Amino acid sequence: MLGLGVAVEMTMLLWRPAYLEQATGIPRAAAITFASAFPAAMMLGRAAGSVLLRCVAPTVMYSATLCLIVPGFLAFWGSVPAPIVVSGMFVAGVAIALYPLSLSFAVGAAGAAGIAAIARSGLAAGTAVLIAPITLGAVADHVGLSRAYLTAPILAAAILYCCAAARAMERRGDYATRTEDDPRGLRWGRSSNHTTAAGQREERA
Repeated sequence: MLGLGVAVEMTMLLWRPAYLEQATGIPRAAAITFASAFPAAMMLGRAAGSVLLRCVAPTVMYSATLCLIVPGFLAFWGSVPAPIVVSGMFVAGVAIALYPLSLSFAVGAAGAAGIAAIARSGLAAGTAVLIAPITLGAVADHVGLSRAYLTAPILAAAILYCCAAARAMERRGDYATRTEDDPRGLRWGRSSNHTTAAGQREERA
């Protein structure tokens, strides 16, 4: 998941000035200036996310913000007026701002193999930094930069899928751990009340 998030970020960061220049026809200097909307949106998204995560579950927060890439990308990709394209780019930046949270999801899903998950996530992120922008450029040489940018929502959908899979794996791991620690379900099943009552009788004794 971390590698996919880095791939989206790097493709948007490195190619957005060229896309603005080609899609809207604005001068290169203005395109470079307007392109700063994307990193500004990511900074704003992470600042706001760090506050909202105190009262919203990380998986819910991450999934909700990532879904913003749909309207953001449609405005960025399907429009011609520069203000709409830049606004869409800003929304897309907010949408992927919290992708570093995917590392915690991967570690939670890995369970005892958390260290290996961290190492593999780091490797995936480094690989994405090297490969994603070059791949997008190679695709753009054949189909055009506008069509090549369709990889961004595809990668975002892949992140959502991986997030859901990681959450399911983490839940199965938690259930397996509880089962191993308490095979008869005394602490987690219907017998918990009886266990509590037994404990109270022992304390009274």
